[in-house]
Amino acid sequence: MLRRGGVRYTADTMKASKLLKEAARIASPYCITDREKFRLKDFDPGDTDGVKSKKAAQSMVERSGELLAEMQEKLYAQDRWSVLLIFQAMDAAGKDSAIKHIFVIDLENEGESTTFGPLSPATYLNGTLLKQGELLQSYYATGHVSLDNYIAQISGQSPNISTQTDCTTYTDFASKGTGKYGQALGKGCVYPKTVKTIGDQLVGTVCEPERAAATP
Repeated sequence: MLRRGGVRYTADTMKASKLLKEAARIASPYCITDREKFRLKDFDPGDTDGVKSKKAAQSMVERSGELLAEMQEKLYAQDRWSVLLIFQAMDAAGKDSAIKHIFVIDLENEGESTTFGPLSPATYLNGTLLKQGELLQSYYATGHVSLDNYIAQISGQSPNISTQTDCTTYTDFASKGTGKYGQALGKGCVYPKTVKTIGDQLVGTVCEPERAAATP
């Protein structure tokens, strides 16, 4: 809750414009415009600048995250401007994160020069989307045919004789131990729960941050 001129405000009662102005006011003392004069000791780590409680601060953060997501959707729909946001990891990983979805799309069976070369038939991918992002080069498949690459993407596990042939028959993974870099040694298609994936990391941080914080 914030008190200004005898009036009490919470993130729920504030209009979007009011909340944005209040957030800008709170942030302004911490905007560094002259690095030569900046001294960390000049800032009080206990300063709340009018925010009376953790509950009120959490409410503002949640509402601000909602507004940021709304504005991002409008910016995307306009399709004229782009904004680059750089998040500190601990701020971007929480349940109130502005980053809510990450999509990985695999386009197979064509080389980079065919897809992204000057004569590429994929004009939308190569002409439109490429300008809005970055092309990361010098990345290579870990195996052949397909499944072994998918598994490597989500778990870091290298191919075995079964995944290299796309697991035409699903068999449980027969473990022979653990090798270097946490590689599960053996063969088979259905890995045990002890073989972690990026999904386990998301469940442990974004979806269930309290449980992740309590896990040693």
